Amino acid sequence: MRRVELADVVDELAAVEREPAWWHGVYAALDGADAEALGALPVPLADDRLVRGPRGVLIADGVDPAGLGALGLRFVHPDAVHPLLRRLGAVEAGPRAVLADPAVRAAVAESFDAAEPEAVAEAVLGLVAAGPVDPGDEPWLAELALPGDDGELYPAGELLLPGSPLREVMADDAPFGVVEDEVLEKWGAETLAAAGVLDGFALARGEDVDLTALADEAETLDLDDEDRWADDVLRRIGPQDLPPAVPELLAVRDLELVDDWGAALRLLAEPPWRAAIVEPAHVVLHTGRRAAVPSYTAWWLGRRPVLDGRRPREFRLPGDDSLAGLYDVAPDGPDERLLTALGVRTSLDDLLDEPGGARELLERLADPARDVARDRLGALWTALADVPGLDVDPPERVRAVVDGGVEVVDAGDALVLDRPDLLPLLAGQPLVIAARGREERLAELLDLPLASDEVPGEVEGGAERPVPEAVRAVLPDAPGLYLAHDRLTVDGTDVQWWVGDGHVHADGPAGLARALAWATGEWEARLRAEAVLRDPGALPVLRAESDLDG
Repeated sequence: MRRVELADVVDELAAVEREPAWWHGVYAALDGADAEALGALPVPLADDRLVRGPRGVLIADGVDPAGLGALGLRFVHPDAVHPLLRRLGAVEAGPRAVLADPAVRAAVAESFDAAEPEAVAEAVLGLVAAGPVDPGDEPWLAELALPGDDGELYPAGELLLPGSPLREVMADDAPFGVVEDEVLEKWGAETLAAAGVLDGFALARGEDVDLTALADEAETLDLDDEDRWADDVLRRIGPQDLPPAVPELLAVRDLELVDDWGAALRLLAEPPWRAAIVEPAHVVLHTGRRAAVPSYTAWWLGRRPVLDGRRPREFRLPGDDSLAGLYDVAPDGPDERLLTALGVRTSLDDLLDEPGGARELLERLADPARDVARDRLGALWTALADVPGLDVDPPERVRAVVDGGVEVVDAGDALVLDRPDLLPLLAGQPLVIAARGREERLAELLDLPLASDEVPGEVEGGAERPVPEAVRAVLPDAPGLYLAHDRLTVDGTDVQWWVGDGHVHADGPAGLARALAWATGEWEARLRAEAVLRDPGALPVLRAESDLDG
């Protein structure tokens, strides 16, 4: 008897043509032999081919290989299946495992050019139905060629279910078809949706999205203006030593095709699309920390006229009056969280915290069509002056106080008020006024002169007198002496008080109270000081009233 090596036996078996059940017997006989020598063992497939080597071939588990021939998969013939094949690298494959096979992805990607696109669609949809697969689990399925009700083939991701609300919100020229009735009846809406057919907006998902590559268009998620979003995020987070990435990205597709934004926002406010708007994107920085930034979908919507034909950033939420007059109240409909995510303004502080927010506030203040109440203007200028490190181009026009009213004027005509004793000398002069201590910062920010630099401030005379002791209960740091005037004039104009030369000048109790309050840094106490100067006996009542202030 001739003795041969096992590997030689395996080579000779490659030329044998037998029924699949015969191969099952061969595998039983070889079970337990050296696996390395059996690496090229022939395997009969369900499509009648014979291949060398069990590694990577599929053993059907809950699927019918006969129905998957159009996908080019390598299934072991059911009659030949034996545990030896599993030990040698064959893979038991249920519906989800089959879907994960590269051959299936390739078949889907090439389904438009397949000899029988219907057969590819039947095989893939069968796997999806048996999976089961949820919508969005396998986004590449959206490339599967499926028939529309007009007889044309479409990618699944460009087909709508007949009852899809997208039919009502999309523009007439949107590149969507409606799935064929016969396909819908056979597979059902759930399976088709899992394969990418749209019942609502399509969702894009990405993992470890490199923002630098996205901004440079070296990578793509096929989202409108995705590079501009990435640019905006990179500006927000600042320079990084390593390319920043978004570990998990969720975005709504095809927003650029919407025509009816009222209906579209009602749809987007519901799951699963809502999360793509209201949940921020998280960027991993080079330090390992994460920064929350507006999601792509919120960013995109925030820059389009999606609220009553206007951008969300042109509105403010009701309830906070810090931006009243500068922004209109948002229209009814979307809830507050959704409006906030879209960029509807929430408060003055939040606006100034946002990149470019200060510039936008200056632009709105300079818009004559905006109506800002006199009692709000000072708080707006004060808030701008308090923004740390703010550096903006000085505006050409500013909103100023003119004789008690408010007007938008050329910046070259305005002054920043730095002392209230200047007011009688500035009649008709446009003044930018903020809370005390901000005048120099505001003048620098707006590139405007201080009022005191434009007023000569010539004052004459005055008799030195002691400051009444009673006023120290209100202004304990008041100086001991002041210069009293029967008629106080500065630059030829009658005034009640003056501190521009470093001395306290006053004409009567009202002027003295203001001069002392300003000189001691207790400007808010001027009215109580005046009351004490006029009637020292009123001090107990004034103190009791002050106790009620908390």
